Amino acid sequence: MKKFIHTLYYISGKIYIPSSLLKVRNTILHISDTPSNIYPELIRLVKKLSPDYIIHTGDVVDNIKLELYPFKLKEYEKLSINFIKSLTPLVKKKL
Repeated sequence: MKKFIHTLYYISGKIYIPSSLLKVRNTILHISDTPSNIYPELIRLVKKLSPDYIIHTGDVVDNIKLELYPFKLKEYEKLSINFIKSLTPLVKKKL
């Protein structure tokens, strides 16, 4: 049954969150290389997990490759700023 549930989440583009993770305290969430089309699911994940800290490595807007499309810098900046602003209030501890 669990495999079926995981498959449904995968097909629908949702992130499956095991209930055991919801009980963990003092957490650091590491995310990396985030395309903008998964921002809503990542925000849902962060709301559910309520991590103490988030560490993001890699490209914040992974679907815009600035080395190939430097003219998309403004779009990259807008998407990344909005994403970071939406995550900031969801983190328990601030540096």
